[in-house]
Amino acid sequence: MNHRHPLRVLVAEDNTDSRELMVLTLEDNGFEVQSCANGADALTKIHHSPPDIIISDIPMLKLDGFELCFQIKQDSALRNIPFIFCTAHHTEATDRQLATRLGVDRFLLKPIEPDNFLAILHDTLNEHDLKIKSTQFNIDRATFEQLHRKQVTNKLEQEIATLTEKHTSGNEMVKDLLDYTAEAIFGVDIEGICTFANPACIRMLGYQDTDELIGHNLHQMIHSKRPDDTPYPEDACPMHYTLTTGNSTHIDNEVLWRADGSSFPAEYRSNAIHRDGKIAGVVVTFLDISERKWAEASLQESEARFRSIFQS
Repeated sequence: MNHRHPLRVLVAEDNTDSRELMVLTLEDNGFEVQSCANGADALTKIHHSPPDIIISDIPMLKLDGFELCFQIKQDSALRNIPFIFCTAHHTEATDRQLATRLGVDRFLLKPIEPDNFLAILHDTLNEHDLKIKSTQFNIDRATFEQLHRKQVTNKLEQEIATLTEKHTSGNEMVKDLLDYTAEAIFGVDIEGICTFANPACIRMLGYQDTDELIGHNLHQMIHSKRPDDTPYPEDACPMHYTLTTGNSTHIDNEVLWRADGSSFPAEYRSNAIHRDGKIAGVVVTFLDISERKWAEASLQESEARFRSIFQS
């Protein structure tokens, strides 16, 4: 099928070498290319000047590829743009399944030969032209957040387990995974002592540096009181339950406490890290759900007012 030329490609890739190679390959073959190193910049550029096709890595700063794709597919003006994932790290079947739910056209694994890459790019454009009106996006925000968190947590658990088994430190993969996700993530060891925390975690909890959390008992710092300010014993904490039993938990009716003493309603999930068949720690992902709680309260208030009008 014929296309107008030059076709415009948006490349979102955090690795400088990979990004430059992809841009060079595309430009040498007649494409007009915009590139960026993170999902947030990509989203801005896409809104400003929608491309003919998007090629994105998955782990990236600010917005990862999954979140970028979700936001694109939610936008009726952008959702029909062909979207390709090209990644070296998210290679599990569950990664592909989430990509399919998001309406991704192709899921490519790096490294890939330039000729193969270009052939797939052209095939995607042609196939997309034929089915553009029936492209489906069948995932809501709540389901996406649940699946997304699970993917991030599973990836972290795998990398941390590998890191611990090899008795190494400073693993760049783990650092990238922590830094690139927009969700708050922290981990504790078997004693409940913080072993890592990503930038989103530090920011949401109101701290300035990871050193303020790492090496400290996080339950005492962020979860020692209930919403009514009464003490919350550690042995009653769902995160501690995961640490002692290995069972995952999902909670959305509690609060976490910031450095300044204020609190916010949080939704969190805790998953055990296993090593050699034993629990080695827990990974926790959490979100500030203040806006969600406000919206729920507003809806309940509106419904109550509506009922009172028709019952009076």
